Amino acid sequence: MSALNQQVGGSHYKDMPIQPMYFCTVNNLNGVTMNFIKYLLREKDDPILDLTKATHCLNFAEEFNGYMTAVLHCPHISVQAFIDVNGIHGHKAKALQFFFQRKWELCRDEVSLQLSRELDGEEVPF
Repeated sequence: MSALNQQVGGSHYKDMPIQPMYFCTVNNLNGVTMNFIKYLLREKDDPILDLTKATHCLNFAEEFNGYMTAVLHCPHISVQAFIDVNGIHGHKAKALQFFFQRKWELCRDEVSLQLSRELDGEEVPF
């Protein structure tokens, strides 16, 4: 059985047409980027904690930006294709776009807006 058909503790990634781990692996992205994507898109019990973790990864990426040269290029699956195929919308889609453009403040704003929606108890589409 393919590892893409398995997931421990849910199916929130496995059910995505392009899974975050696959996207990061084929594009040779680093762990900070993979964790940012994972926490931003995770659909589990505590979205507030996950978005806070995504913000921590964003802060790390910004602080160590100089070590991330050429790492945010996606030669095999584009960021936009990942967003479109997986039906990612709103603040999460914008946050992903800004992360890969290294527009850290704009990315942080989008994650904060998503977090505010979660804190207000709004129904937040994926």
